[in-house]
Amino acid sequence: MEIMAGHWLILDSTGGNDGMEFMEKVNDHVIEHRRTIHRYAELGGMEYKTRDYILRQIEQWNLPYEM
Repeated sequence: MEIMAGHWLILDSTGGNDGMEFMEKVNDHVIEHRRTIHRYAELGGMEYKTRDYILRQIEQWNLPYEM
């Protein structure tokens, strides 16, 4: 059974997926986020687009956070 929660893939033991397949899917998502963040370089201490992107992802995934 596969459930997409935001971009995170959650697998249970009945899904028949092996660990390598899971890691490939997670890796693809990590690469996608890294490319998005690095698409527009920002100066240190002025990473406003990066901050906004990360906050949008956190909110999409319904993760608690404090600022």
